[in-house]
Amino acid sequence: MDITSTFTTETAVDIKSPSSFLHTSCPGTVRQNLGGVGRNVAEAAYRSGTDTLLVSAVGSDLASKILIDGIKKTGMVWPHWSISPLSFIDTGNGETTAIYNALHSPDGQLISAVADMNVFKMITSSQVMAALESHSPSLVCCDGNLEPSVLCDTARVASNLNIPVHFEPTSVPKSLKIFEDTATLMAGCFKSISPNQHELIAMSNTAKEVLPEVEEKYKISELTKHQLDGLPEIAIECLPYAFHLSNFFRVIVTKLGEHGCLITGQANGKPILRYFKPHTIRPDQIKSVTGAGDSFVGVMLSHLNRNLYCLEDLEHSCWQDVIHHAQSAAIRTLQSHDAVGV
Repeated sequence: MDITSTFTTETAVDIKSPSSFLHTSCPGTVRQNLGGVGRNVAEAAYRSGTDTLLVSAVGSDLASKILIDGIKKTGMVWPHWSISPLSFIDTGNGETTAIYNALHSPDGQLISAVADMNVFKMITSSQVMAALESHSPSLVCCDGNLEPSVLCDTARVASNLNIPVHFEPTSVPKSLKIFEDTATLMAGCFKSISPNQHELIAMSNTAKEVLPEVEEKYKISELTKHQLDGLPEIAIECLPYAFHLSNFFRVIVTKLGEHGCLITGQANGKPILRYFKPHTIRPDQIKSVTGAGDSFVGVMLSHLNRNLYCLEDLEHSCWQDVIHHAQSAAIRTLQSHDAVGV
């Protein structure tokens, strides 16, 4: 679940000066929404027209009842979102349902947050394998909340079944979990990833540490002027890290927020890059930034699921349509108080 606390505009808060709001209470609004990266991605994919199965865990607490009831109200039939007869993995260990508790400035920007995700440690590889065997999905997405062993086991088994696996890094620390099993990484079991700029850099730097023998094949200096035309500075800064990671992932979709989206990879011994300009939105139209990236990923995967050949051809025209729909979903979420505004 997401709990978002937002200072009101009347509150004398200077987000650049934490002392103005620390050690005291301040007037504001508090909203509770269905949330969680995996759940958000799943709902966005579902609302975009794709049959979706969510493998997750909840605690035996009030939040779980609210979450389950809320999912039912979205129109998704809860039993189809489960790998257990009870519709969720009941931890039975006193764990609480995952909560993301965010503090926002009056204009909806994140100041800080507390993420209680311990319940996801209860999800085992065998439970995920059971879901793969029972439902035979055409595409799998794992987020960074899973334990490293579960992430890599899932990717390895799905890859052996010729099911493409997408990894949503979730955060900088969680993005590094997949590097704990370099064999799975080197085998290309994760087909695609969708980091933001910070996750991209952290993942590349970690890959260099754990797999120093993998050399960078491409340098910006080797790219043509035509390839770099129109790229904002932030996208150019990301290229060395993205090209390095293309040794391990076929498709890298770097989310650049208000600066658009960068897709990179390699094929036939040459670097591939495609830049997509952002969809615009006025600052006064933004209600919350929570869930925008998840909505982008969910809708992107929904459209890729219908056109899996796109994952094998980064230069195909289908990517224009895929990213257009994904960016539109992110904009609608920015204009909504809900975690998924698709």
